[in-house]
Amino acid sequence: MNEMPTTEVKVLSTQGRIGRLRFIAYSLVTGVIFLAVYLVFAAVMGIGAGVMGAGGSPEGAMAFGGILMLVILALIIAATVLKFIWAVRRAHDMNVSGWLSLILLVPFGEFVFWFAPGTDGENQYGAPPPPNGTGVVVAVILPLVLFVLFFVFAILAAISIPAYQGYIERSRELQGQAPSYERQYAPQYAPGDNGAGGGSSSQ
Repeated sequence: MNEMPTTEVKVLSTQGRIGRLRFIAYSLVTGVIFLAVYLVFAAVMGIGAGVMGAGGSPEGAMAFGGILMLVILALIIAATVLKFIWAVRRAHDMNVSGWLSLILLVPFGEFVFWFAPGTDGENQYGAPPPPNGTGVVVAVILPLVLFVLFFVFAILAAISIPAYQGYIERSRELQGQAPSYERQYAPQYAPGDNGAGGGSSSQ
C-alpha cells in the first residue's frame, strides 16, 4: 500500500502546508528565542550605557540605548515576517487563500490558526503536512511550561517583594522607637551607682 505524499517542511517558505501543532511550535519557539536574544542584548546594552554614563559620556550612553532600540525593531520585524510566512501555510492547510494571514493584524486573530482544523488529505495547495514528530510536541510543551513558570514567578515576586519591603520598613520603624521605649521604662542608674534605688555607697 502506497503512503500518501506529504508537504516538505520548509520553515522559510510560503509554499505548501503546515498543521496546527507545527504552527504553534514554530510560534512559541520563535518567541522564546527572540525573548532570550532581547534579554541578552538589553543586559549588555544596559551595562554599556551605565559604564558610559558613569564615565561622563552621556552621548555614549545614548548610543547604547539607540543600538538596543534597533535590535528590538529588528527582532519585531523578523518575528512578524516569520509569523506571516507560517500563517500563509497554515491557511493553505485549511484550504483557503494565504490572504487569511492578514487576520494576524486583528487582536487574538492568530488563534484562528491555533484551533481551526486542516483539510484531510490533499487539497488545492498540495499534499498534507507531515506527521508531528516528538520534536514538534516538545517544542510546544516546553515553551508553554516556561511561560507558565515565568508568570507564576512574576506573580509571586509582585506579591512577595512589596510584602518584604513593608516588613523592612516596619522593622526600621520599631528600631527607631526602641531607644525612646528604653529610656521610658528601663531603670535609671546614675554613674557610679551600685544597685537599685539609686543609693550610693559611702564605704
